Amino acid sequence: MKGGATRAAGALLAAVLAAGTLAAGTAGGEERFSDVPASHPQREAILFAADRGWFQGYPDGSFRPDRAVPGGQLAAVVGRAFPEGASRADLASFMLAGVRTLGRDPVGGPGCEWPVFTDVAYRNPQSWDILYAADFGWFEGYPDGSFRPDGAVPGGQLAAVVGRAFPEGASRADLALFMRAGAQELARINRGDPENNFFTYESHSDRRRELWVAGTDGSEPRRLTENVYYWRWSPDGGTLAYSARDGGGEQIWVFDAATSQTRMLGEHAVGEWRNDLWWSGDILTYTGTLADGGRGIRELWVYEGPDLRPRRLSADGWTFLTSRGAGTIKYSTIARDAAGELTGTEVWSYDFYADRRRRLLSLDGFLEKYEFSHGDKCMAYLIEEASEPASPAGASASFSGFGSPAVSGYGNPAVGFSLPLTLTGLRVVDFSGGGPRRLLENPDFFFRYKWSPDGRRLAYQVEQVDERGKRTGETGLWMIDVDGSAGPYKLADDVSDFHSGYRWSPSGRSIAFREPVYNEDGYWLHAYRLWVADADRRVRRRLTVPSDGEWFYTGFGWSDDGTVRYSAVQRNEEGETVDRGVWEADEDGSNQRRHVPLFPAAVILEESPDGGKTAYVTEVRDAQGIWMEDELWLAGADGSNRRRLAGGLGNILFMYWSSDGEMIAFWSEKRDAAGRQVGDELWLAAADGSPPRLAAVTDSTHRVEWPRTGEWVAYGLDGELWMAKRDGSEARLLKDDTAWNWHWN
Repeated sequence: MKGGATRAAGALLAAVLAAGTLAAGTAGGEERFSDVPASHPQREAILFAADRGWFQGYPDGSFRPDRAVPGGQLAAVVGRAFPEGASRADLASFMLAGVRTLGRDPVGGPGCEWPVFTDVAYRNPQSWDILYAADFGWFEGYPDGSFRPDGAVPGGQLAAVVGRAFPEGASRADLALFMRAGAQELARINRGDPENNFFTYESHSDRRRELWVAGTDGSEPRRLTENVYYWRWSPDGGTLAYSARDGGGEQIWVFDAATSQTRMLGEHAVGEWRNDLWWSGDILTYTGTLADGGRGIRELWVYEGPDLRPRRLSADGWTFLTSRGAGTIKYSTIARDAAGELTGTEVWSYDFYADRRRRLLSLDGFLEKYEFSHGDKCMAYLIEEASEPASPAGASASFSGFGSPAVSGYGNPAVGFSLPLTLTGLRVVDFSGGGPRRLLENPDFFFRYKWSPDGRRLAYQVEQVDERGKRTGETGLWMIDVDGSAGPYKLADDVSDFHSGYRWSPSGRSIAFREPVYNEDGYWLHAYRLWVADADRRVRRRLTVPSDGEWFYTGFGWSDDGTVRYSAVQRNEEGETVDRGVWEADEDGSNQRRHVPLFPAAVILEESPDGGKTAYVTEVRDAQGIWMEDELWLAGADGSNRRRLAGGLGNILFMYWSSDGEMIAFWSEKRDAAGRQVGDELWLAAADGSPPRLAAVTDSTHRVEWPRTGEWVAYGLDGELWMAKRDGSEARLLKDDTAWNWHWN
């Protein structure tokens, strides 16, 4: 069987069946199995598995749910449940969902290291499932560094992989839970997006923010609330969560896309600080601030499970922290002594599958500038310590901000501080065990830091000071091994921009960074020199374009295969640009070569969501080089099969691919006979090459948004919000005075 059990497991199952140890259970209702009554906590999962033929009962009509799974039965039963021909990525998702449902923590690899595969990019929707499964030791990659997520599961691999994932000694009832959860996860993945598309938008009226929802079924838009505060769709687009303020309270509501029903989840008090409503994987989280005797405490709530039942995690919290694992969140709370004075911070983890809270870390100071490594295995952070006790009634004091669920944490708790706070050394904590380790001592003027994708290193910035101790504004770039095997290594004196000045390669083996170029008087020349450093060997290599004259770099980035690509310009002594181009180099900076453009005349280029097609715009000019019109072209991502979709257009401004990669929406300037702009036109073009259709003419352009299915499109026209089918038909006005905040589910 393709992707199924091994021949040995199949033979063993046949022997078991021949011995008569298993037989079909009695069909229907309460009598299906004599030892699985309606009160049994795993009854639904057992019947779910039995109804699909994955399990059979015993001749006496029992199921024996507490019996350990016999050695030869695991592969056979899972082989019946796991779809034939499913991929390695599907198997990873299947197993992770199953194991988590059992409420048992899978054991990952030691330390902060995280798997890296050349063909598993983070934009792959199953990338986290794959990487978690590899970190837990269930899967291995191939010698060439790939995982091959789309490859079918080899016949002999299913039994081995599932055997590593399924807990030893677990019961038959546990196996039913395991398989049902895995099957439901695969059904969710294959089902993809919600069947119904809904469009939500805000409209301001009488100083109120109204929240509206419109479906693609043609029904009239419906107002959900007249006083919305936050609203967010769940990651799968099936549930809209929103908060509405009514007097002194804030109510949390959800709108179900499948049933079009709304229900209130809970009500919370409202304080003076902003409240946050977020989806963390499959958990809805809420941070509300209460005014309690000037303490400004923040309640931390989660709404979890299929029915989104509420649970208060802390009555004196701080903020939810970034956490990428579905079903698990991390959060921090304020610690106080018996007198109510602040003493520090505690970091917690909550797993709603296991219904378990775990304290990960206790700090004497206040968490500041934190960031998780990939897989949330480790956290690097700074803490602030006060030189004297803080007063609980510090509401009038100043503070530098408070935390929010972002990629990196930069925040203090939502309480006031009138005392001086001092940053202490950079620490790293491994959540699998062991206490925090200090990596750096007293990093004055410490800036942002970034984990390498493999979790082995941190790159960080420190602002430079001169001989008098005065800050210069220059930020040096450093690197350090997290396990302490190698100390700090200085990469550059100044990378200036800490947002885009340096980037790790996908494997984490190299880091690219740029240094600004100044003239003799210290003025920046709007130019950079680019370097690549080998993180293992700690060797820097300058990327120098192999050509005469000085070249300067304007941008760079890494491709999934580890190639660094960078754009460069060459200028003469007068500062005029005499040449420009795009260049490539291998991951270690060697083998530099000029990139041959696949689309040499493109002035706008947009790749389809699946990466298989590229739409681009070219300019048509006369013999004197004067612009005449734009043309829209389509080709494969490798430049093959080029064809013109449209010509004779005005200046094309923006292009938007539909999520399924079958349609392109674009704005172009409408001009009169004299060539003067008189408005904008919205066009819809099919990727099959059929002529574009003019969807709308407007005086001013607005954004275009496609839903997940790509069957509909929404667009703004002069303050009006419109919806239409993908070909422009059935266009209808939703609202004539909408705000900019509108989204599909």
